[in-house]
Amino acid sequence: LPYRAQCIMLIKGNLDRDMFTAAVRQVCARHEILRTTFQCLPEMTVPVQVITDGGISAIHTANLSGWAPAAQEASIEALCQEARQLPFDCARGPLARLALVTLSPDKHLLLVTLPALCADPASLENVVRDISRSYAACLRHEELPDEPRQYADLAEWHNELLESADTETARAYWRTQEIAALLPLNLPGEKHPSGQPGFAPRLLTLRISPDIAARIGTLSRKYEVPVSVFFLACWQTLLWRLTGQSDLVIGMACDGRTYEELKDTLGLLAKYLPLPGHLEEHLRFSALLARVNDSAREVREWQEYFSWEHIGGVQGASTVPPFFSASFAFAEQSPRHTAANVTFSLHQQLTYIDRFKVQLSCVQRADDLVTEFHYDAHLFDADTIERLAGQFHTLLASVIRDPEAAISEFAIVSDAEREQLLVTFNDTRTDY
Repeated sequence: LPYRAQCIMLIKGNLDRDMFTAAVRQVCARHEILRTTFQCLPEMTVPVQVITDGGISAIHTANLSGWAPAAQEASIEALCQEARQLPFDCARGPLARLALVTLSPDKHLLLVTLPALCADPASLENVVRDISRSYAACLRHEELPDEPRQYADLAEWHNELLESADTETARAYWRTQEIAALLPLNLPGEKHPSGQPGFAPRLLTLRISPDIAARIGTLSRKYEVPVSVFFLACWQTLLWRLTGQSDLVIGMACDGRTYEELKDTLGLLAKYLPLPGHLEEHLRFSALLARVNDSAREVREWQEYFSWEHIGGVQGASTVPPFFSASFAFAEQSPRHTAANVTFSLHQQLTYIDRFKVQLSCVQRADDLVTEFHYDAHLFDADTIERLAGQFHTLLASVIRDPEAAISEFAIVSDAEREQLLVTFNDTRTDY
């Protein structure tokens, strides 16, 4: 199955390999979810979490020292692809797969791959931080003093939450969201394969120029909304322009760590929540920002109580899939962690915890801002997604020029695409 979490950790400095291995094993010992299997017991249809005493079976290694940069990148991508394709034996384990790649004496990469049952994007950030802390502790021949909150404890906490006084209010909130009819979204260029195709996620990445990134930050501060809301409003605008569907629902990713005690927890806490939107021709983008900001805040307030069974019309309706056609995620990658002159940072991550047709993920890093267009290859060709990505970036440039304009006025077709549509495709002269 494609549902998994994968990251590449960049390690710079004079790494003590033995201490690093000890640190990784210490992290696996601290977090039960990293040494968990999922087994179906007799007469049970839902697997149960079984915590084992063992950790990772081994850290695989690859030495690419002396290779040309292009050859190193190709080899790393091949390792990542191989790790994504290998199936997990969830009943037997071990489920955590690690590979240490040496690029030079003072530069390494750690490839971590886990099933989505065990990790989400925030988990991968926490793994990087914990390995850094454990590496420092191992050099001092110590263990980390604090005990992390275990993923298994969340079941008890969640059951208590569902018995609280807010539960019925929250369920009523989700029941009143009449969104079942809005979930299907058909985009231009979407294929309609016969039968029930599987889920084959692919990715296209485009960086935002520093100038546009800076102006997006300025506008977000001016209108007092997070940068994530700015991108979400642009994503809504583009989907409305492409589909003509005034009422639509986007799946908004939330990390599920609403309480301070959960910030450091590893495991699948994240989920996608339905964010409904209503767009019309004369709506100004600045007004849309305020709408999206209010809606996102309201949805996050009740995120722990969301369940597909509370969405009216979804259950039992064969034409309505229990996933969001279009979804959105935003991440701010944490800074580097340093231990004994060795730095650890999250270099790259890829996480699929739910199905989608197309998803926009925006990643804010210390030195750049990146847009990732994830798509189901069964439904879209790469060329279609390249065009979609180009339209989104054209829209961004148009929005920052005049955020008070109506959303129907923004450009979504680049000059090159406009030339192709108006001139190249209309060059129908024939020599008879």
